Amino acid sequence: MEETKTSNKSFKAFLVYVIILCALYFSSLYESLIASLVLIPFWYVITPILGLLTFYNELGSPRKRPKKESQKKKSAWDKSTDFILIFLIVMIVPRIWTRYFTGGSIPTNQEQLNERSRELSFAMNFFLTCIIAPLREEAIFRYLPSRFINNEFLYMFISSVIFAYVHCFTSPNPMMFMPIYIGVSIVLGQVYYKTERLFWSFCVHALFNFISGGLLTDFLQQIKAGG
Repeated sequence: MEETKTSNKSFKAFLVYVIILCALYFSSLYESLIASLVLIPFWYVITPILGLLTFYNELGSPRKRPKKESQKKKSAWDKSTDFILIFLIVMIVPRIWTRYFTGGSIPTNQEQLNERSRELSFAMNFFLTCIIAPLREEAIFRYLPSRFINNEFLYMFISSVIFAYVHCFTSPNPMMFMPIYIGVSIVLGQVYYKTERLFWSFCVHALFNFISGGLLTDFLQQIKAGG
């Protein structure tokens, strides 16, 4: 009976995952009013709410994969250095790839986002880039696959490739940019898979977006201008 319930939950998670990916794909392909009506509520309302609900449900919930003894014995200092190392990898590797393998160019959808962000205030950019985007992407690309993929290798591979492709498929040559997002996704996936808490992968993702999205630079410039 318990196995049947688990299978049903896994199937539902898989179904939601496929529906969301299809909605994103077709909405991006067809720039029409109908496509926008599908994309906007899904991307900016439903999926962030899914992320928030996941936060809530994971609070105090038992872990499916108990921590190993070596992990339990880690001090606060060890955990902090692990976080710093993870963040440095997430920040440095994409920059190296962009500099030496893409000639400094970025995916088409990222160019479009950058253009739109110039029309928005710093507060709105921060809200969309560092809260809404990590919430929805962690819920879709980290949480949902973990509900129906139990093998760690398959989870990392499938979730990371799809995460990367969704960020690059509108570009003429998506394969050129995918390694950037695959690397980032593997790190974020590891954070979620090991902690089983979306909160931690959300924090790393939000911090990454804050720095790589240019918001940190804007923030420092505002401080300098105010001073």
